[in-house]
Amino acid sequence: MQHQLAYLPMQHTVDLDFWFTLSCLAHGAYCLLVPKPYYFLRTRGNSTMMTTNSVRLKKSIEVAQVYLKQDIFRQNSPSMQALSVNLSTFKRYRDYFRIVETLKAKKYTLALLNLWQNPKFFIILIARLPGIFSRWFQCFILGARSTYKTAHLRN
Repeated sequence: MQHQLAYLPMQHTVDLDFWFTLSCLAHGAYCLLVPKPYYFLRTRGNSTMMTTNSVRLKKSIEVAQVYLKQDIFRQNSPSMQALSVNLSTFKRYRDYFRIVETLKAKKYTLALLNLWQNPKFFIILIARLPGIFSRWFQCFILGARSTYKTAHLRN
């Protein structure tokens, strides 16, 4: 291979294809994304499917910070800017899901403390309400229980 690209060890936990494709683009390498499933995620105890959204986003933040420190991204202003926006989005949604997960675990004191630290929670909640109501409608009115179960595997 011309560019000697490889997966980073920490990439194996989250969004493998995204980070590898980003490396290819930054190095000017050719890559081809084939829209066919070559692997299927299983719902085992320690699989990616079963990790909570806040844990998955925390790992994505760690990987994004590693990429931001690489020279290839520091030299490329558009890539640096896009990664910075991506990182702030990861952090915002990590905080949102941290509150949602504490509410689901019925840890109301901790959820209230997290709400105090992250007042932008309500902005994200309001933006997500149409999707929440849509899943609720599909599940409880139309009887499509699989939609509800799949959406809540990680939460």
